This record gives sequence, structure tokens and C-alpha cells, in this order.
Amino acid sequence: MKSPAFKIALIYLIAGICWIVGSDSVLARLSGSHILSNPLLTGEMIKGLAYMLVTAFLLYYLIRYYFRRLRRSDAAYRSLFEDNPSPMIAYDLKTLKILAVNNASLYQYGYTRKEFLSMTFDQLKLKEEIPKLLKILRSGKINFDKTIIVHHLTKDGKMLYVNISAQNGSLDGKKVRWVLIRDMTEVNEKERLLQAALERYDLVMKATKDIIWDLYLNNGQTMLHGPVFENFGYQVSSVDNDWFNDKIHPDDLQRFWSHVQEVNEKVDPFWSDQFRIKCADGKYKYVNARGYIIYSEDKKSYRSIGVIQDIQKQKEYELKIENQNQLLKEIAHIVSHELRGPVASMKGMLSLIAENENIPSGIDHEFQCLNRSANDLDNVIHHVMDKANKVYQV
Repeated sequence: MKSPAFKIALIYLIAGICWIVGSDSVLARLSGSHILSNPLLTGEMIKGLAYMLVTAFLLYYLIRYYFRRLRRSDAAYRSLFEDNPSPMIAYDLKTLKILAVNNASLYQYGYTRKEFLSMTFDQLKLKEEIPKLLKILRSGKINFDKTIIVHHLTKDGKMLYVNISAQNGSLDGKKVRWVLIRDMTEVNEKERLLQAALERYDLVMKATKDIIWDLYLNNGQTMLHGPVFENFGYQVSSVDNDWFNDKIHPDDLQRFWSHVQEVNEKVDPFWSDQFRIKCADGKYKYVNARGYIIYSEDKKSYRSIGVIQDIQKQKEYELKIENQNQLLKEIAHIVSHELRGPVASMKGMLSLIAENENIPSGIDHEFQCLNRSANDLDNVIHHVMDKANKVYQV
């Protein structure tokens, strides 16, 4: 089978020869001579035939070169289409019949090429989304610059979350739409999980009112996330070491940085500390800071993430307990030293009176009541002391 380039060149050569021979024969007859007997006409005909032969060969090689380039371009296009890692489908604009699919489409949807070519593009969609899809597809509002997100079904019924971009074109003389499909199912699931995690994070932040901090040790920049304003009254989301130097209580500042340096030198990833931070109203609040330090492979710290918790109420409660304990100690001291002495003296005097039998007549009953009251009071003092000692031990 001859190539198209050879056929075109041959037709051109035959047509040119016929034209030259025919036109020269007509001219020879009009001049009243035979073409071969006229040297001028013979030379012109030979020159024309030579020209046709040369140009026919030139035309043949040019057309063959063009077809080779066309075939290479077509092969490159086919490779781009067939070997594209993303599914690509071409369908008829009028009937939506699928006319071409690439290998990625076969892999993603599970259909064979023969099955695909017997389907229409809307058969890949969920039934409830087909009317909306048809409206969009026929409107031509999607192209490679504008995309839509839809649900597709595979052969086994699995639902895919896909991103579609399309462009009108032609295939074998038919107007088609080339569709590029990107499977976003995994990305969508990760986004859903991320959104759920962020929602949980927000709920935890609202429930605990804790502040998350993210410190970059190379530049001292700290990102603050959470209710900073609600806790301290500052409208900030990013601060530096100077901010902490200004806000941490002067009595806590040196100890705070010394603790940080100590933990860093020990290459201990976990640390915690309590200190006071000045609020926007000038008052100080106790906070509990806990952090996790991230180290590089050469054991150099470069980042720290942690939480700052407002423990002002806890500290106030601890102070209240300390004051109560101090008051209890004072009461115990009064009971053990100031009250116990007189009671002991009273009991001693009553014992002496009883031993000497110097109880006046007529007051035996009153004496017994007084002696019993002194013993009861002494028992109460011992009971109070036992309770106080147990509290101290705790």
C-alpha cells in the first residue's frame, strides 16, 4: 500500500505531464508543425517535464516529512492522553456518548474499554445529580480553568468524590468535550477529618480556656492560639521574648528562663513551670505552662509547643487552704498551750482536794460534776490535738 505522500506526488506528476504534453501539442498544431519536429517546442516540453519530475520528488519528500511530523504529534498526543495519570474521557457533545477513554479511566472506574465505549458520560454520575450535571455540561460553563466537584460511581458501586474540568474539541470529525477527572476522595476525606479535628480543637479550647503556644527558638517568635484576650486582655496572636520579659512577674522572670535553659541543656523534651503574667488591667495571674521541645538530629532544640493554663483560682484556693491551715495551727497552739495548762491545773487541784478528803459537806454532788467537767474538757483538748496532728500529717 502506497503512502499518501507518494499518491499525492504521483497524481501531481501525472497531472503536470498531461498538462504539459497536451498544451504543447495544441500549440504545435496551431503553429502547423509537429511537436517533435519543432526544436523550440521540444525543448520547452522537456524542460517542463523535468520541472514536473523535480517538483514531484520535492513535493513527495515535503509531504512525507509533514506526515511524519503529524504522526509524531499524534503519537505524542495519544501518549499524553493514554498515559495521563489522571482519568480522561471524550464524549459526544450532543449524545453524551463516550468516544474515548485513557488507561487511568479504566483503572479508576473498573470498566473495560469496550464497556466504556458503550456508555454515556452521565452514567458515571449519581442518579440524583444527573439533571444538574446535564445542565452544567450543556451550558459549557466548565473548562480547564473552571472546575466542578461531583460524585461518580465506579463499576462496583463505590462512590468517588471527583473534580472535573473540560474543554470542547474534536475527534474523528465529531464535536466532543475532553474531560479531565481528578479523584479527590482521599483529599476530601482528609479535609473532613481535619475539619472534625479542628472542631474538636475549638470545642476543647472553649471548654478549657487554655492557650496553645508554638515557639520557634531560632527567632524567639511565639504563636498564640486560643482565648488570649479572655484570659489576659491582650489582642495578640504572635509575640516575642521581649513580650514575655515584659509580662512575666519580675520575681518569676529569672527563674523561668533559668528553668527553660536547664531543660534545654538536659535535652529533656518535657517541661513545666508556674509563674505570674501581667494582664492588660495591670493585675497578675498565676499560670501553669507545659511544653514539649522538639530537637533536631544533632540534639539542638528548634521548636517548642505547649499550653498555658490560667490557674489563678486554683492558686487563690491554695492560698485560702494555707491560711486555714495557719489558723488551725494557731488554734492548736492555743488549745495545747494556753487552754491545756489551766485545765491541767484545775484537774490537779481537784485531785488534791479529793485525796485530802477536804470536801465540804453538802457539795459532794457539785464536786463530782466539776471533776467530771474538767475530765471532759481535757478529753476534748486531746481530741482536738489528735485531729490537728492528722491534718498536719496529710
